[in-house]
Amino acid sequence: MTRTPDVILIGGSDRGEPEVQVSGRHRPDAFVEIGSVTKTFTAALLHHLVAAGVVAMDDPVSAHLDVGPGPVPTLRHLVEHTSGLPRLPPGVRWWRRDPYARIDEAAFAHLVQALPDHVRSTPGAAEEYSNFGYAVLGAALAAAAGEPWVEAVRSRVVEPLDLPDAVLLAHDVPAPRRLVALDRLGRPRATWNLGPFAPAGGLWTTPRALGELARQVLLGDAWGARPLGWQHIDGVDWHNGATRDSAVFVGGSRSTGRWTVCHGLRHPAPEIDAMGLRSLHEERA
Repeated sequence: MTRTPDVILIGGSDRGEPEVQVSGRHRPDAFVEIGSVTKTFTAALLHHLVAAGVVAMDDPVSAHLDVGPGPVPTLRHLVEHTSGLPRLPPGVRWWRRDPYARIDEAAFAHLVQALPDHVRSTPGAAEEYSNFGYAVLGAALAAAAGEPWVEAVRSRVVEPLDLPDAVLLAHDVPAPRRLVALDRLGRPRATWNLGPFAPAGGLWTTPRALGELARQVLLGDAWGARPLGWQHIDGVDWHNGATRDSAVFVGGSRSTGRWTVCHGLRHPAPEIDAMGLRSLHEERA
């Protein structure tokens, strides 16, 4: 077992082959947890359903889910993190080994039914990053599409991109291609079970697929000229994600035509973000 952190940095442009830097056991075709980068797929599903006339950005959640009386956010509020919902709902403790495991479908349905009780500020009034909000958004979009969230993402968001590798939930990832951290005895460490919170952070894919995603979405217009759900700073569109052992950064700059993907195991998430941003800025220099 190597002591070197497993890290991969891939960069490219809107033309030409990507450049790859690898350490440890990593490789471009290894399936990894992408954490909150999953939110960009959920946001893209909203974009596609709006374009198809299935939903409207300003639909209240109660138009698609069984929600009790009281103030509720709209789909726009949820995708923009202005829903008034907290980052995590009651029952989720981020310091646990598997923080979302206690929230099954029945418990999540109860949270949604009592959603107005969890709204802490007027929807639209302030921004607060919310995994809870994106889980609710995913559930609302699945209900509107009439199919499970992951199936709707696969058919409406992923398949049109023709990515080189699949985008999957954990239980569908082929074991030989799954890259996870190892414990001191060289055994695979357990990964998170997100259940109903999968729309906020439950997808797995490969760095190679994320690079093609960045090329088509952040340098092109596959998900719109200004894609929903991404962060925007200093001319760069980006998103990051982190789970128990996995950290990822995806970013692109339309002005320079450059994109980058950085993923690491057993590596602090801020350092992965810094690697990715530094790569983009070095290419822009």
